[in-house]
Amino acid sequence: MKKAACLVLSMISLSTYAQKMEGVLTYTQKVDLKSRFQNMDPAMQARMPENITRQYQLAFTPQEALYEPAAVVDEGNGFGGGGPMGGPMRLGGASTVVYTQLSEKKRVESRDVFGEKYRVLDTLVNQRWKLGKETKTIKGFVCQKASYTDTMRVQRMMVGPGGPPPGDSPAGENQKPMVRTVVAWYSSEIPVPIGPEKYSGLPGLILEVDVNNGESLYTVSEMEWRKPKSSELKAPKGGKAVTETEVREIMMKRMEEMRKNGGGMRMRPGN
Repeated sequence: MKKAACLVLSMISLSTYAQKMEGVLTYTQKVDLKSRFQNMDPAMQARMPENITRQYQLAFTPQEALYEPAAVVDEGNGFGGGGPMGGPMRLGGASTVVYTQLSEKKRVESRDVFGEKYRVLDTLVNQRWKLGKETKTIKGFVCQKASYTDTMRVQRMMVGPGGPPPGDSPAGENQKPMVRTVVAWYSSEIPVPIGPEKYSGLPGLILEVDVNNGESLYTVSEMEWRKPKSSELKAPKGGKAVTETEVREIMMKRMEEMRKNGGGMRMRPGN
């Protein structure tokens, strides 16, 4: 009788463990637009909300994962129609879709670049995470801290009337390096090396990501432990196929075109 009870408990434990290897999570992303778009013309600042709050869904198994928009929760006061010449400023809805093939270490991302759709094909990047000793509990899971710092290219765009101001730097001098610090909290209780957007490569599921001390914050808000439907794990299709390097070059070119046609702000290409 005692052996039977132990066997039942062992089966329950194994079942619970298996459930944590696959599931469907909801992340809430809050973007601080005042930090993201720096040195902006005061007239444009008046039309831009302070932040945007969006929700994304992450469906995952040990072999693959799909991160896609779920909802736009709050786009800030005054966020709506209009364009560069007047009215509230519109930055567009959540459109990032990231499919990750963990077993083959490949990624397919659907990305909107100034109204044009691209399909970015890439391999998983080994981010140089520095594992820390600090811990905290998120949704009942003990999480460990990890972080890394890198340098991003920053484009100064001109997006107001009148073109670039006198004495503005040539295009080649318009890209400046900027340090980005990423802090993640992952749980080894869920041993799948994935997380929100393109953050991955840690010994456990990433439940929270903080970029530049609140500039962009991802936090898990809902957790459902079940096998994802096949429709929740489909790689994005459509759009011109490009590499990560190529799509960044396209973004920089478009930003430079906008810079030549209008006012100014500093924009970071991605998170």
